[in-house]
Amino acid sequence: MNIQNALEIVKAVEVLGVSVKKISKDGISLADLPEAIELVKQLDLFVAAFKDAGIAVEEIKDLDQAELLELGSKVFAAFKAIQAVK
Repeated sequence: MNIQNALEIVKAVEVLGVSVKKISKDGISLADLPEAIELVKQLDLFVAAFKDAGIAVEEIKDLDQAELLELGSKVFAAFKAIQAVK
């Protein structure tokens, strides 16, 4: 089964997590406006990722071992990217 929808959700969560962490690291201020604008520019990514969330759930139910490894590595990479924001 194709896990593209699940991977899109992981990418969207990564982008959102990194941006939110950058914006909120020192309190929210006007200095965060460029990062907020970049986040808004990613709106298409979020819409595409979450419009088919039901399909992603079905994908996850039928993962084979290779897909599980791929999805797990993407989730781990997203977690590390969010964690790395200082």
